[in-house]
Amino acid sequence: MKKVKLVRVVTDKIVVQWHLNNSLIYTDYDKFDVYVIGDGVSKYSNNYPNVTFVDVPICRKPNPVNDLKCLFELCSVFKRIRPDIVHSIMPKAGLIASLASFLMRIDQRVHTFTGQVWNLSKYHKFNIYYWCDVLISRLNSYCLCDSESQSHYLYLHGIRNGDKKIPCLLSGSLAGIDYKTIDYDSLSQTRDKLRADYNIPKDAFVVLYLARKTWVKGGFDILDSMIELKKRNIDLTLFFVGPDESNDSIDCKLNEVLSLGVNVISLGKVENYRHYMSASDLLCLPSRREGFGSVIIEAAAIGVPAVGYSIPGLRDAIDDGVTGYLTPTGDIDIFCDAISKIATDKDIHSQMRANAYTRTKKLFSASSLQGELEQKYLEWRLR
Repeated sequence: MKKVKLVRVVTDKIVVQWHLNNSLIYTDYDKFDVYVIGDGVSKYSNNYPNVTFVDVPICRKPNPVNDLKCLFELCSVFKRIRPDIVHSIMPKAGLIASLASFLMRIDQRVHTFTGQVWNLSKYHKFNIYYWCDVLISRLNSYCLCDSESQSHYLYLHGIRNGDKKIPCLLSGSLAGIDYKTIDYDSLSQTRDKLRADYNIPKDAFVVLYLARKTWVKGGFDILDSMIELKKRNIDLTLFFVGPDESNDSIDCKLNEVLSLGVNVISLGKVENYRHYMSASDLLCLPSRREGFGSVIIEAAAIGVPAVGYSIPGLRDAIDDGVTGYLTPTGDIDIFCDAISKIATDKDIHSQMRANAYTRTKKLFSASSLQGELEQKYLEWRLR
């Protein structure tokens, strides 16, 4: 049987590591000839010998001149490759890939929605990003999203597959969890070593924030929460991990927290995020925008429960009251109540650890998700 030429289009190379890795590992290369296109993606050429990487400098933020150049460059690449299916993720990659594949008359054009840039806009129909998502949904022959709650949210706002909801694969997530890559014995040793390296007592309760340090992702809210918990005489240690994309404005808040004697260990981007998960007792993600919340199930896979805001995406990743807690968006007091409940009650914490691991292993297998996606590809190819 002739292989299906599949092109995956992303923005930046980091998307390969975070969101495509499991998919590329579990792809059936006897059936698919895979290309990955995006900014700097060729960095991973040696990691995936069966995949062809093509660098096209798609940037995440708006840049009309560069975006137009990328559109023409992508058209040229599509003309050379002649793909059967083009599948994009992330908003900018989705827009440019949708336009290019439509212009080049590629039959099967697919996009996966991973969160809405316009979701915080009071009047979303006056937001250009909303109309970009509408255009993406209209230009593609088929769309997916990475969570059921996001699917419902999109449907309510008029973004659909025809007149139907945009589906997600199985129980959601972009690529699931690859349990074969988790060495639990090694992570247990790493927990002790990392705590020793940062002078964290073995019995200390450690909270992890692992995301871009922005207001939207909850960087300011987690620091405000640490201040409130300090006022309640609840002593915690915070691993504050992720690149600062606040134009350094978060430093003022961080200095305020440190001045109150809160133990915060602030780090930028880290290579092995699982090491910091293993050294932590609770993941906190007070984010206002998520497509699914992959970091939640990554932590759950090693038995770390989570607290997050009750938003589309996180409602699928956290089973409220079972694997963690969901709280009203922006309500620091209730968010702190949830953290306090887990941090001060060993029985609740222990049960949630077990629940998080069990649920994630049952629902979010990387191999199962990839198998479902490939089945979709083959169905679309036959249309």
